[in-house]
Amino acid sequence: MSRLNKRHYDYTRKCTFFLCKNTSAEVFHSETFETEVLDGTRWKLVLYPNGHSFRNYTSLCLHRLSCNTDIEKIFVDFSFECERTRNYVEFQNICFVRNHCWGSPVFSSIQSQKIENTFEVVIRMSKSKILSEIDVQKFKNDLEALSQDLLDILQYGQLFDHRLSCNGTQFLTHKCIIAARCPKLASLGMENISLEILRTILVYIYSAKLIVPKVQISAELYIVAMKLEMTDLIQKNA
Repeated sequence: MSRLNKRHYDYTRKCTFFLCKNTSAEVFHSETFETEVLDGTRWKLVLYPNGHSFRNYTSLCLHRLSCNTDIEKIFVDFSFECERTRNYVEFQNICFVRNHCWGSPVFSSIQSQKIENTFEVVIRMSKSKILSEIDVQKFKNDLEALSQDLLDILQYGQLFDHRLSCNGTQFLTHKCIIAARCPKLASLGMENISLEILRTILVYIYSAKLIVPKVQISAELYIVAMKLEMTDLIQKNA
């Protein structure tokens, strides 16, 4: 989600991931921790050093674990900070149920830690005190904000109800958005589309934006767009 101004948090912890132990690992988990600030719930950080859905970026998530508390939902404000690279991102009013993850799929550039054997992250957390209200009228009047919000929903997998798998990469998507914007995508075999083309198509479905310059648009993208009958994409960039 959008980066917010740094604020005060009630709980702070530094987690260290030892990347040198297994350089080929796709995912690393921090030690488990719990805090009374969040009613004794248990947590860990999950690091994807080679990215989760987007290449060239390290993905970082906060994972709520199952525990003995009877709390079904908890709303949390939290932030991630890598002091070495100065990457910082924070989130507000995120609802966690048991075994739920939330975080940043593009936390830091992979290039920034290639020569490092460890990856240290400071996690700061507080229980949310005021839940945000969505200004629906503002979204209706601000197409740019709506486009970015929908893109954030895709990138963070919020409230996903469908998984699309392509060449070992999973995208957390939403049936209603796919059905409204590109109903034929469900019938297109993923073996007939490359990972980069699928990523480009999904970003366009959610945000109505292309993530590649017009001069770099490939013939494959046009072919796939024609199969999917995405006339708006074809006409916009013809």
